[in-house]
Amino acid sequence: MFDFPTFRPTLGDHHRYNEAWYAILHTTLITEFPVRPHWTKNTREIFQQCLTHIDLDSLVRFSKVREQFDPKNTFKSVVGEIIGV
Repeated sequence: MFDFPTFRPTLGDHHRYNEAWYAILHTTLITEFPVRPHWTKNTREIFQQCLTHIDLDSLVRFSKVREQFDPKNTFKSVVGEIIGV
């Protein structure tokens, strides 16, 4: 597994080494490939970036199954709101 260790310095500007680079890297990986790097958190921003790789046919099938099991839309999730189901 490829890991990106970081160290938060106690002196200076307190920025981790290459911290901005990791943000650029995960944005590029999500944009170019249908992946979410393991070091990113499941945030709204990450899921919104991933929308370009979602298969619309699978969303339609998921919506039909969801209507069957939750006809009153009782259960909601942040991911569902972002991807539109």
